[in-house]
Amino acid sequence: MSSEESAAADAGPERTADGHHFVVNGRRWRATDPSIPDALRQELVDELMAARRAVKTSDEDARRRVHDAKTALGERGAPWWEDPQPEAADGRIAATIRTLTRKRSESSIRVYSEKSAHRIDS
Repeated sequence: MSSEESAAADAGPERTADGHHFVVNGRRWRATDPSIPDALRQELVDELMAARRAVKTSDEDARRRVHDAKTALGERGAPWWEDPQPEAADGRIAATIRTLTRKRSESSIRVYSEKSAHRIDS
């Protein structure tokens, strides 16, 4: 492999000129929103990969998890490079919260929800 081929492999898949999509085997796929901070992006990607593995095990909630993670990453829903409309932004925020709540099993959101449910039941 030449140094140019090695550099191209390290750079990842080919991107469109505007950077909004990457190309694999001639097919365009929407790229992740580059404005997402690296640590948050990694959490979302980790949950996406876990959800994809769950699809293979026929987990009934797996496809919804994949959809939420991809929406949170900006790979589905309203394009991240366009001015966001309030409804689209709300949907993406909700998908991000659901994704992180699943990813962070000991999150304050889940703990609070469980405590609230307990208080309601008592």
